[in-house]
Amino acid sequence: MADITATEAARSLSRVLDAVEHHGELFTVRRHGRAVARIVPLSSGSAER
Repeated sequence: MADITATEAARSLSRVLDAVEHHGELFTVRRHGRAVARIVPLSSGSAER
């Protein structure tokens, strides 16, 4: 699982989503050094909201 800052996530969201979708990568988004979110692939068959 890679750590990225909120700023980095915002600036490179398309790249991050491609990595998640195509390579199954996981990201922890940090703001001011604190983990605030995770970006993870949805498993197939997951209910969408």
